[in-house]
Amino acid sequence: MSAISSVWDNGHRIGAQLLNIVTGPLFRFGQKIGYTTTLHVKWVELYTIGRKTGLRRKSIMPSVLHTKDRFVLVPTYGGHTKSPGWVHNITAKPEIEVAMDGKIIPMRGHIADESEREEIWGKLVVRSLGIYAVLQAITTRKVQLIILERI
Repeated sequence: MSAISSVWDNGHRIGAQLLNIVTGPLFRFGQKIGYTTTLHVKWVELYTIGRKTGLRRKSIMPSVLHTKDRFVLVPTYGGHTKSPGWVHNITAKPEIEVAMDGKIIPMRGHIADESEREEIWGKLVVRSLGIYAVLQAITTRKVQLIILERI
């Protein structure tokens, strides 16, 4: 584990909590005024079922590559060495819901295989203005891509 990864691991929980505190109200305000897209980013409210608890879990995620029926999510977790919990929830139960533009959309998620990742990764780096490349460099794990498709 690199020194940078260790620092990120130690502070990731506080950062994730702060991010949720900030993005939650911004997302809800954006929905109220009908604005959930910033630059190339489409913000989605993701509902998964906890793999251990069976409880409904909510995460607010950006997608820089998306169409009407498909979203690509990048679980960087701020460069943490582990994937966020919602990735494990989607792996265990791929049928999820996404709240977007005032609608609940049933979707199915999966982890992109290596060929899908190769095809998509470069586009994500460009669309994120290099942020995803930096976050990939910080962590020792290969950041997965989660593909959500409308059911």
